[in-house]
Amino acid sequence: MNWPQQVKGVHFEACVLSKPFFEANDLLILEDDNQPIGFAHVAFGSNPSGDAIDFNAGILAAFYISPIANEDIAADLLLTHAMKRFDAVSSKSVISIGAEWRNSFYIGIAPGDGLMGVPARDARLQRWLYAGGFRPVRPTEVWELDLDTFRVPMDRGQIAVKRTASVGKVLDDADSNWWHAVTMGHTEQISFQLFSRTQSTYIEEASLWYTDHAISGLRSHIARLWLMPLSATNTSESFSQSLPMLDAAREQTEAKDRRVYLLSESMRQLQLERFTTVRTVASADQQHSISILQRLGFRPVESGFVFERTLPN
Repeated sequence: MNWPQQVKGVHFEACVLSKPFFEANDLLILEDDNQPIGFAHVAFGSNPSGDAIDFNAGILAAFYISPIANEDIAADLLLTHAMKRFDAVSSKSVISIGAEWRNSFYIGIAPGDGLMGVPARDARLQRWLYAGGFRPVRPTEVWELDLDTFRVPMDRGQIAVKRTASVGKVLDDADSNWWHAVTMGHTEQISFQLFSRTQSTYIEEASLWYTDHAISGLRSHIARLWLMPLSATNTSESFSQSLPMLDAAREQTEAKDRRVYLLSESMRQLQLERFTTVRTVASADQQHSISILQRLGFRPVESGFVFERTLPN
């Protein structure tokens, strides 16, 4: 079968088959005259605590049909069988083709690292999903930063943050839960933390990952950034109390300045470690974060859509 270019055999072994929750029966192969012409991979997300599979959160992790005659009929047949697997465990909804933290397979080996959903350029897959009852629920974009040309931004806001805060790399960062450990087992994690100089308190953290150097061909020189919404900034209570009473606009500006400083210092350290590129995925509802990416020199390189289908109870 003419598999998608991103899914090479060695990568499939390291990033999909090696997962402890991989089930052979969830990988559906479509054949014509005993020749494979397509496949669908049924998967599931985790529960809120990240310690077990949540069958309510269905994920169509992969779906592919080789370019053939009557490919729409083949796609409908394969998707129908895939949806039966979700119906069998009473899933409430299905995300396609995996997105952000709900993804469980193909991280780092699918378009947009498997985190942006369905590529906007893939008209065939979008057509099949529409026909199967899926609808786009969120547009996404892949943003990249060329570290060879990166320069640390400097203005009054950055100078003010630099006087009061510092950034340090976290060594031996432990996985926060079982789900993160098993889904990201083929990667290495990097974390940078922003601290208050005056009170030695933690303010917020930037988390990145790159594929294991031992897996050939997965471009381990690219660091991927988990882009947290600005509203999710983990500001310590003591640090917040040290701030003067500010109006909402100024407070948001200072939060953005802290995020820019944290990320720019992280990028600078990644330069020293000989990474060449930093990549992240943002959705359209993250405008504050997108403005920060633009300020740092990130550029959009690909777009996609998160598709979802709600299933009857």
